[in-house]
Amino acid sequence: MITKVKFLEIENEVISKIENALYQLFVNYPEDYVLFMACGEYDEIIANNKELGLSPYTISGHNLDSYYDITRQKFLCEFLNRYYNFRDNKELQNDDYRMNIEFLIYTHIWEAKPFLKKLYRLANLICGKEYDWKIQITNFKKYDFITKKIIDPFNNANCHLGQLITNTYNADLRNAIAHSDYQLYKNYAIYPLTNGIFISCIRFVSLTTLLKL
Repeated sequence: MITKVKFLEIENEVISKIENALYQLFVNYPEDYVLFMACGEYDEIIANNKELGLSPYTISGHNLDSYYDITRQKFLCEFLNRYYNFRDNKELQNDDYRMNIEFLIYTHIWEAKPFLKKLYRLANLICGKEYDWKIQITNFKKYDFITKKIIDPFNNANCHLGQLITNTYNADLRNAIAHSDYQLYKNYAIYPLTNGIFISCIRFVSLTTLLKL
């Protein structure tokens, strides 16, 4: 269960930390801020088609990543508007149907390469590194990529987004959902830890908060 007050509190916290991170980049590295906001990307299709005579360094989101991610973002917005509008009640009760959908959303968020690329670029730019046009993210070792290449740089730059992502990203939960290795019981989600021995439980109120961040 989550109340409207708690939902708005989480929403405001997330928006505030994102805006602060962008402002930090804008103040310290204004040129990189413009490039980041313009969604600069190296386009392999253009690069491999020399006959076009175009530069593969693109902006304004005209690349495959933007098209890959558009339906996921549209679905997420529609889901939140449908289930978290709080029109009839001041609180949202738990139900297995919605929670299973939110599990799938959670895994998609941390598997979405366009989303991870944005976090990676922002973290590195805030640290003063050059804009990385060509980011390669494999389908393996996502935990290392998220913790070492996103969270650590944010923390090193004293950016609060690092702690926000730390509080949000749960590798054991993500793995359990991806492998359908969990169960919903009353007000808890139960799933195994990666060591294969211990079982962890998370209350729905905490889980719903986690999914909203």
